[in-house]
Amino acid sequence: MADLTNEQEGYELWIFDNGGVNSNYANSCDGSITVYAPEGSIMQLETDLYSESDYDYLRVYDGDSTSSEMMGEYSGSPSLFKLYTSGNAVTVRFSSDSGINKSGLEMKITVISPSSLVTLSFDAGDGSGTMDSISVMLGDRIHIPENSFTPPDDYLFKCFTDGTNNYNESDYITVTDNLCLTAVYAQKVRINYQYGEEVVTKIYKKGDQFSVLSFANVEFVLPYRKSFQGWMNGDKLVYVSTYLIAEEDITFTPVFNDLPYLIEDDNGGYFATLPKNEHVTLNLSDKANGFTFKLYDNGGSGGYYSNNCDGSMTILAPEGCVLKFSGGIKSESDDDYLVIYDSDMTTPIGQESYYADSYTEIPEVFSTGRSAKVYFHSNDYYYTTGFDLTVTALDPSTIITVSFDAGEGSGTMDTLTKLAGVEFTLPDYGFTAPQNSIFNGYSDGTNIYWPGKVTFNESKNLTALWAEASGITYSCNGNDKAIRYVKGSTVTLPEVADLFTSPTGMRFVGWQEKFSGDIYNAGDSYVLNSPTVFTAIYEILSSDGNGGWYATMPVNNVNDNFVLDLSDKPSGFSFTLYDDGGADSNYVDYNDGKITVKAPENMVLSVNGSGQVENNYDYMKFYNGATDTSPSLGSSKYTGNFSVNDLRTDGNYLTIYFHSDSSANYSGFALIITVFAEISVNYEFDGKTESVAVQKDSSINLAYFEDLFDSYDKEFICWQKGDDTYDEGESYFVNEDVTFTAVTRLMPTVTFDGDGAVVVGGNGETISSAIPFPTGTTVPLPHGNLVFEIPENKYFGGWLYNGRIYGVGEEFTLNQDVTLIAVWRDATAWDLFNESLDVPSGTELGTVTLTEDLTAAIGSLPLIIPKGVSAIIDLNGYTIDSTNAALNGNGIHVYGSL
Repeated sequence: MADLTNEQEGYELWIFDNGGVNSNYANSCDGSITVYAPEGSIMQLETDLYSESDYDYLRVYDGDSTSSEMMGEYSGSPSLFKLYTSGNAVTVRFSSDSGINKSGLEMKITVISPSSLVTLSFDAGDGSGTMDSISVMLGDRIHIPENSFTPPDDYLFKCFTDGTNNYNESDYITVTDNLCLTAVYAQKVRINYQYGEEVVTKIYKKGDQFSVLSFANVEFVLPYRKSFQGWMNGDKLVYVSTYLIAEEDITFTPVFNDLPYLIEDDNGGYFATLPKNEHVTLNLSDKANGFTFKLYDNGGSGGYYSNNCDGSMTILAPEGCVLKFSGGIKSESDDDYLVIYDSDMTTPIGQESYYADSYTEIPEVFSTGRSAKVYFHSNDYYYTTGFDLTVTALDPSTIITVSFDAGEGSGTMDTLTKLAGVEFTLPDYGFTAPQNSIFNGYSDGTNIYWPGKVTFNESKNLTALWAEASGITYSCNGNDKAIRYVKGSTVTLPEVADLFTSPTGMRFVGWQEKFSGDIYNAGDSYVLNSPTVFTAIYEILSSDGNGGWYATMPVNNVNDNFVLDLSDKPSGFSFTLYDDGGADSNYVDYNDGKITVKAPENMVLSVNGSGQVENNYDYMKFYNGATDTSPSLGSSKYTGNFSVNDLRTDGNYLTIYFHSDSSANYSGFALIITVFAEISVNYEFDGKTESVAVQKDSSINLAYFEDLFDSYDKEFICWQKGDDTYDEGESYFVNEDVTFTAVTRLMPTVTFDGDGAVVVGGNGETISSAIPFPTGTTVPLPHGNLVFEIPENKYFGGWLYNGRIYGVGEEFTLNQDVTLIAVWRDATAWDLFNESLDVPSGTELGTVTLTEDLTAAIGSLPLIIPKGVSAIIDLNGYTIDSTNAALNGNGIHVYGSL
C-alpha cells in the first residue's frame, strides 16, 4: 500500500516493477500495490510498459482491490498512455511468467483535483452506435480515436466536427473544456473497372480524389496480342494515373491496341509467342531466305506458361523455302508437351512430342514443305518455363542428309538433316559391333570420320568401320572401369579425374601397368597389343614447402584399405594429419573416414595434437593396430574440444577413424604422427625397477622420484649412472637402453617424549615413534593432548628442546633427529576459568564476572563457549590476554552464545 492521503494536489509517486529503474523484472511475478490519495482527490496515471506480449501483463483497477472495476489490461509495449481514477484509490497489478523478462513498468501517479478533468465525448450524428468518452486533464493534447460508429446505409465515415472545426482520426486536439465531437459521413462512390464479365469495384467517399488504375493493377489478364491503351468512360478515353474527383458512380471499360504476331526486339531480332487457346497463322512471305525468329510459349521469354493451354501457330515460310526448328523445353513431364507438325499439319516432325522436367535441347528438325504448325498443351496442375524455339526459313538446296550404314555390324541409326557448310556434331555409333570387334570410325569411301565436330558440303552415306578389339581395365581404389581400344593402337593414358573421383587427401602420381610393373604418367602413350590393367598410384603425404609433411583425412572410405606406408621413413619422421578440410577449412558433413598408418618394422607410432568437432555427434577414434577392429588406443572416442597427448602404439600400425553427421561442422583437427624406434630408460630404487619406453635418438627429461617410487623414511638426492649424477627433470639424450639408480638418504626424525605421560592409543609407552621428514622441512608443533594423555591435575605447557620451550603451532625446522619433551604445568586462572565454561549444552551460565586479569600460558587452550551454552562475561575492569593460547592465539572460540 502507498498512502498519499496527507499529500497535496500535484504530489507525484513513481511505481516501477520489482527490477527497479535500471534492471529487468523477475520471472514468475504476481504483485500488486494499492495507492490512496487524499479524500476528494483523484489520480492521473501516466504509464510506459515494455513486457513479453500476451504472457506478462499490467492490470489497473479503479479502487482499492483487484476486485474493483478494471480500467485496462496492457501487455507488450503499448504507447505511453494515461488513465484517471474515479475516486481516491487505485490498484496496480503486474504479472510475469517464467519466460522472457524485459525492462517492465514505469508509472507516474499524480494527485489531482476532479475539477482538473474535462470530458471529450462523441456523438454518432446520422449514424448509430456508441463510443466511450475520454477524461483528460484540462489543456491536454491527445489523439482523436478511430471512429467506431456505424455509418448510414451507402455512406462512409468522413471526419468528426465540433461545429466549427473538422478532425480526422488520429489528429491531435487540445482539450480546454468539455467537448463533444459529432461524426460526419460522406456518400459512397463506386468506381467500377469492367472487362467482359469481370468487374472490380473500388469504393471512395464522395469528393475524394483518386488515381485511375492500370489494367494490371486491377489484376485482369491481358488478352493475346493486345496492349492496354486506357479506359473508356462513356465516350471519353481516360489514361492510367489520371487524377479524378469521386462525384458519382463510374464504370471504366478497357481500350486495347492490337499487336503484330512478329515483334522486333531491342537488338534488331524478332520473336513471337504462341497463343494460349487460339490458332493463329504467321505469314513470313515477305521475308527472305535465312530469316530467323524466336518462338516462345505464352509466358514469353523467361516467363512461365499458363495452365490449360491448347494454342497453336501455323508458320508460312517465304516462297521456295522450308522451315528449320531447334531449341529447348522444360515442362511438367509428359502432361505438358510440344508438337511440331510438318506441312500436312498432321505428321509430327522429329519426335511425336517434346517434353522434359528439366531443360532439354530439341535437335534440329526440318519441314518438308513451305509450312509447319507448332502446338502446345498444358494441364491444370503445374507450369514452368516452357519452350523456346529458333525458327529459320531456308532454301531447300542448302539442306543435306547424313545417313549411316552398319557395315559388318548390325542395327540402324537415324538419318540426319543438316545445312551444307555448317558445323554440327557427328554422333557416336549406335550399331551393334561384330564379335570381338570395336568401332573404328565412319567412312564415306574416301575419308574416315570420328564422332565429333564436322562440316559437310554435300549429303553423305557413312559406313561404320570395325577393327579387332583389345582392352584396358583402369583400377582406382577398388573401382574398375574397362575401356576397349583397337588392338595394336597407341593409347593415350587418361587423367584419373576423367574416370574416377580420387579419394580425399590422396595425390595421383601415375598408372602402374599390371604385368611389367612400369609406372606411366597421364598423357603417356601405350601400344595396346593385348588386354592389360592399369592401377592408379596415389601418394598420401604432401610437402608443406618448409621441409615438413602433411596428409588429409579421407572421406567416406571405411570399406577401403587406405594405408599410409611409412616403411621407408627413419625414426623421428613425423607428419601432420588434418581433417578433410585441410589446415584452413572446416571438415565436411556426412564423413566416415579411415586411415591406417604403417611404421617400419620394430618401430612404433605416437599421436599428439588437438581438435574441435561438434560435441558427441562428431568424433575420432584411435586403434592400436592395422584395422578398426584392433583394440582402442586412448579414450573410447574424442569429441568436442579435445587434445591427444602421446598416444603410443604397441606395434607398427595405427588406425584412425573420423565420423561427422549432417549438422554442424567445425575447424576439425591437426594431429602430429611420429615414427620412432623405442628404447628403455630404467629407474632403480631399493631393488625395484620402473621402465619407461622413449624415442631413440631423442632428448628426455629425467623422471621425478616421487612419480615412480614411494619411500617412507628415505629422501631422494639425485639419479646416478656410473660415476655421473643427474637431477630430476634434467635433460638427457638417449640413443640406447639406459639405467639410472636413485641416490637417497635417511630422513631426520621427530620423537615426542611424554616426560612420564602415556602415548595416546599406545600400550603404556611414554615415548612416541620416530616420525621421518625430508631434511629442511618446517612443521608446526602439535598440542600435547594430540600425542599424550594429559596427567591428572596437569596442563600442557609446550615442548622442551635444547633448553627452550616451544608453543603449540610454532614452526620447527628439521635438519637432524630431534626429541621434544612435553612440559606439564599446574593450573592457572586461565585454565580454571576455561573449565568453568565447559558445561553441558543448554546451560545458561548467566553473568560471569572477572576478579583478576586472565593471561594464557604457553600451550593453554583458547577459552571455549560450547555449543548450546549461553554466557555473559563481565570484564569488571580486568583484561584477557590470549597471546600464548594454542591454536594461533584465537582467544575465545564461541560455539554457543556469548
